[in-house]
Amino acid sequence: MNIVAHILFPIASVQFTETCRPGNKPRLFSWKQILIIGICGGLPDILSPHTGLEDRYGSFAHSLSFLLLGLLTVLLLSRQFSRLRGLFFCCYFATAFHLFCDMIAGGINLYAPFGRLIIGHYYIPFRYWFALDIAAILFCLVPPVCNRIASPAKKLVLSGGYILAILGSAFVLANLDSERVIFKHTPAFEADQAQAMRARLIWNTLYEKWKSGTFESAPAAFNADMRKALSPQMQERLFKQFSGNYGQCKEITFVESITGRFGYPRICIYRFKCSVTGTAVTPEIGILFDSSGKVSGLRFSSTFSRSLI
Repeated sequence: MNIVAHILFPIASVQFTETCRPGNKPRLFSWKQILIIGICGGLPDILSPHTGLEDRYGSFAHSLSFLLLGLLTVLLLSRQFSRLRGLFFCCYFATAFHLFCDMIAGGINLYAPFGRLIIGHYYIPFRYWFALDIAAILFCLVPPVCNRIASPAKKLVLSGGYILAILGSAFVLANLDSERVIFKHTPAFEADQAQAMRARLIWNTLYEKWKSGTFESAPAAFNADMRKALSPQMQERLFKQFSGNYGQCKEITFVESITGRFGYPRICIYRFKCSVTGTAVTPEIGILFDSSGKVSGLRFSSTFSRSLI
């Protein structure tokens, strides 16, 4: 999920709690403290900015170790400043909620950066992330409006506001595709043909080596992280998986390139349809390039889809 939702959903939760408290009771938190809670909700992304899952999987700020370190810090601060214990624990739960959201939106690596144990999945696909940002904004707007209403009507306005926020969120989630907002799809006839030919050559060269039983270090066309990840053992595993699922790749046809609309994320993806011998489906091969023109990823999908994720 995006950092906007990570920050605003904790703020909306605290606002809801404050609004539902009886009018004669003091506020639990000041606006500055609520803002601090929201910032803690986005803390893992602030400490470790990333544009892809592999970056997240290598992030200490998205690991179990970070959560345990955060819990220890909260316990020590609560002991030293007991008056602010509620604030400290709300900040901690906002950070923990961030990791939970990432766990159901692609997964996290519990052992990063010391090992690898990925938990979670794309239960919330990428195409919904931008819509969730808007939903978080809608829920944050309800309490400030409600607080301007006289007490007798406050509960009615609060209930109505949240019903409208829920309906608005459902409408946005149903109609807004984040992937289309953030990424630009360029069809084959308008794309950079030279780079498309380079991507095709990289795949063909790699695949021909795999077919001949040659599994060696990734070539210089791949960036350092990819060369490290694409070990000979990993290449052999990928080839066996690809062959087992689809048979042999006969040829690939360039379909489109995808780039970030606003210069971020700074990646370019060249997507190919692959004709194969072992099945009637048309799998997809995606070759990702980083900002320096090096291959930063290979993406396989069982069927070619208009949606990136």
